[in-house]
Amino acid sequence: MDGQHYLYDQPVYPYPDVVSEMVLDAPSAPSSPPVVEYAPPQQQQQMWYYCDNPAGYYPYVQACLTPFRAVPAR
Repeated sequence: MDGQHYLYDQPVYPYPDVVSEMVLDAPSAPSSPPVVEYAPPQQQQQMWYYCDNPAGYYPYVQACLTPFRAVPAR
């Protein structure tokens, strides 16, 4: 019967003492704080994408009959 609502013509007071039978355990605290090491961001190599047929680089060539090849940017 989850998801069903019961409509009453007037509010019902007092509220019931037990709302749910479900009991949740309290989360346990971690024993020690996590160690966070700083690592400088890695420099990612820039790539261009070249098409052999028709010859050209993306975005100048929008559709390629062969798969685009990744070429390191200079």
